[in-house]
Amino acid sequence: MNLSKNIIDPNYYRKHKINFLNIYLPKKEETIYQNIFAEQANFFRYAPMAIDVLPSDVSKSQGITILLSAINGKNISTYAFGDQNNDLSMFSKVDYGIAMKQATRELKQKASYVAQTDFGVVEGLKYYHLV
Repeated sequence: MNLSKNIIDPNYYRKHKINFLNIYLPKKEETIYQNIFAEQANFFRYAPMAIDVLPSDVSKSQGITILLSAINGKNISTYAFGDQNNDLSMFSKVDYGIAMKQATRELKQKASYVAQTDFGVVEGLKYYHLV
């Protein structure tokens, strides 16, 4: 892949809605950004120097809510798989949250099942007899 042929538009964010951003900075500086953008964004640290940033009106749980609305009260069990704190809202909407082996401590605490291997999705599917 030749990255030099890719066109980079420095004004892309002015013309398109951005739903996800990564920023890299020490924890002590995170508060500065949280205070400035508290009304506009949610911040989820997933590594010592890495943070997911999402608009305050965007979350994985919103997608789950749309799916639940589509099944319209049918008695269907719901499952979600995750590994980072940006998955916490999603776990709160489903019947069963499956955390990957390398998931954050907070997500593992919310999970109904925590994978023991590096093949967490397959492991979770087998654990709940879905495959």
